[in-house]
Amino acid sequence: MYKVFSICAVALALSACTTIPVSSMYKLSRIDFMTSDLSRFRLALLNPDAISPRPNGVKIEMILQQGESAPKTKYIYLEETFDPADMVGLPSAAEDQSIHSYRMRPQDQLFLQKLREEAAAKKAKGEKGSLSINLSAKEFCRTGPLPKGALYVTTFIATGETDGYITMTKNVNLRDIKEIADDIDNLPMCGENP
Repeated sequence: MYKVFSICAVALALSACTTIPVSSMYKLSRIDFMTSDLSRFRLALLNPDAISPRPNGVKIEMILQQGESAPKTKYIYLEETFDPADMVGLPSAAEDQSIHSYRMRPQDQLFLQKLREEAAAKKAKGEKGSLSINLSAKEFCRTGPLPKGALYVTTFIATGETDGYITMTKNVNLRDIKEIADDIDNLPMCGENP
């Protein structure tokens, strides 16, 4: 049987869902990436001013496995949007914070739609396989000196099912995420090559 996995292994690629506010759990459970309107998908981050997501640093990771074959990983890199309509419903950033909103490019919406249709056709035929969809925002650069303390990031998602933005993770300290924390004090300046 073909299976599709999605939302709990999501924001910041965290290994636990304990950072998802309880008030968001019900709305998150209603998101179905197999049928969701991709044109309405938005992902947003509220982060300290000292850091910024790198270009192509916010992405959708899809792990596709068919039958006994090895899993294949594909990425959709989200583009930052500055359209005021894409910021409606997000909190105001404090003086030392920045907020960023991202969306899928039209060609990536078509690509993901085709992938969903293929997965649905295989599921209908009873073929074995799985499609795992994870959202990831793990690549940052520095805009200036990093503070020594916590670097809190909050993430938001908006889809056709959520009726606006909802909080996915709240005040996640990047210094507590091993794959980020190990290099956080050596982040390149924004605009520099990594």
